[in-house]
Amino acid sequence: MMDQRVMQAHLAQIRASYVARTQLIRQIEDTELAQMLWDYQRGNYLTRLRQWHPRLSGFRAFEYTQPRLLHLHDYSDMAEMTEAYLASLNVVNSRDLTLCANEAGKLGFVFNQGFEFPFRYRLAYRHMTLSNGDTWQIPAVADEQKPSGPIVRQGDVYCYQQPAMANAPQPVSVSAEFRGQLPDDVLKLTFTAADIGKTVEKGGYLVTLQAFGQNYYTVVVSAADDKRRNIDQVDLLAEATDRHGEYIADALIERRPSIREQKLEVLLGDLIARGIQGTLDKATAEHELQALDNRMLAEEEGKLYLFRGFFGVIDKAELTLLVYNDDNRGVVRELALPVYNFANVPAAGDATMDERLQALPEMAVTAPIYDDRAELRTTLVELDAAKLEERIETLQLLRATTNAQMIAPAENDAAEKQYPAEVSWFFPPVQSDLFFPRRMRSGLFVLTKLDFYDKDDKLVKDPTLGIDPKLIDYQNDIFGFEVRAGIAALPFMVGRVQYRPEIFLRRPARLKGVLPIAVLLNPLIDRFAPEALPAGITLVGNRLVVDYSVFEPREMADDIDETVERQHVVLVRDNHGYLAEIKQETWYHQDAEHKAVDIYYFYGKPETVEIWYRGKREYVDYKFDIQLLNEDVER
Repeated sequence: MMDQRVMQAHLAQIRASYVARTQLIRQIEDTELAQMLWDYQRGNYLTRLRQWHPRLSGFRAFEYTQPRLLHLHDYSDMAEMTEAYLASLNVVNSRDLTLCANEAGKLGFVFNQGFEFPFRYRLAYRHMTLSNGDTWQIPAVADEQKPSGPIVRQGDVYCYQQPAMANAPQPVSVSAEFRGQLPDDVLKLTFTAADIGKTVEKGGYLVTLQAFGQNYYTVVVSAADDKRRNIDQVDLLAEATDRHGEYIADALIERRPSIREQKLEVLLGDLIARGIQGTLDKATAEHELQALDNRMLAEEEGKLYLFRGFFGVIDKAELTLLVYNDDNRGVVRELALPVYNFANVPAAGDATMDERLQALPEMAVTAPIYDDRAELRTTLVELDAAKLEERIETLQLLRATTNAQMIAPAENDAAEKQYPAEVSWFFPPVQSDLFFPRRMRSGLFVLTKLDFYDKDDKLVKDPTLGIDPKLIDYQNDIFGFEVRAGIAALPFMVGRVQYRPEIFLRRPARLKGVLPIAVLLNPLIDRFAPEALPAGITLVGNRLVVDYSVFEPREMADDIDETVERQHVVLVRDNHGYLAEIKQETWYHQDAEHKAVDIYYFYGKPETVEIWYRGKREYVDYKFDIQLLNEDVER
């Protein structure tokens, strides 16, 4: 992974240049000039660090995502998608909101939306209307945590200031205004590393690929004709896919060209040299710095610069230009969002299960919104031994041993500090991810077999392996290497090896071994029509109830897993796809068996109920042979 070492070396060069420039500035006798140049030099140094340091973040993880316009493809056109989005808006009243722990208990409400609207829009909530006609103002975002009325905003939750009283007026609806603008044109372009420097004209716009690295790219967009609409009217979606066509999550974005800082660095070097010579005064330096700024503004006028970094190795840059026309007034809609009151459902112990179920609110059946989880959008059920070799991604990290604060990852825990080198493995989205977290796939990581080899392919021993186990402090002792499970914060990681090269008798150059990976082979799916549901499962409108005191799931001989309560997943779909949930709750019968009752509400009208069973879990050996990073660029 040459890009990582190059970027680390570049960071070291930036820091060394800054230290050297600081020493030179101290030689300038004109103190006002020296102070001004130091201010510019430090500001430019910090900006360059911000530009380069985050680019290493993509090497900490491989993270997948869904395309930004995913939901657009679920409908015939933008207008139909917009109507589906507006129909999905609702309010859920609840008394179990942790952020609302105040005099009113945990009573409050949340706004639901089926998906994030992908185009320009503004949604403003105004007033809540009660059953007696009274209205309460909805606090604005700027009024968060300000108790200016009966409702206070806490993050994305809205809390009532007073407890609910018996026979008090109930919330009925919330008035809101939606203002959206649909693009007049959607232009798509694809670039690869072979296209660096290439300019493509599309729909009257020129798009140039300036740079393309392992986990980032830079593009510049300008108008092909002065008569075209202003470039500010273009919204640019910058995405990326890997070699298998999977979308990679973005890590960072920059909207100003780095050439500005590079040119400023050159000019500052010249000004510092002239300051030392005594041939430069402060006024002249200010004039030249302003002149550079004016030239850069002129060069950048009418252009859109975009740097995008990603969590992983990218194969293609996928660009979408959303072209808007201000003459298009867009969509303006006054809305009355329904309030569904779950706060009135009796608590467990205050009523029978039947009484509680009867008290559930009925949600209106809306236009369908489809589940956007990658597990339900992929056609890849599971990875067998052959696909493991093809689809598991390997990333390496070699931290510098000096100036670690510049390039250390954000998760700077004690274990990460101990081990400067790491090899990690990442698993792509598959349907079987519905059953357990990916980091659990390396549940047998303690049985991982691995060996380190030197540059001559000779076995290299870890001297700490000979220590008497009774004398080891596993919490604090430092070993040559440790095999670890994945990290919850990195959801696609299945395992990692962390090691300290200098502890080995000779520096490791290769890592060979076998990592057992859990896979779920031959999952089973039971499908039921709404009119032929088994006992214990009821479907009314868009509400599905599964009562496990009556419904008995399949018993799978190999599906016992103490880490999860369910060995199956309940889904619903229509003829297009799997419907997204509006709300889900689990209750329990108040008897000796304490059986669960699952309650689901869905966007759209379910046409099929499916129960997915995990099938048999097996461990497949993933074999690896990795050439290790062997340079410490800071040393």
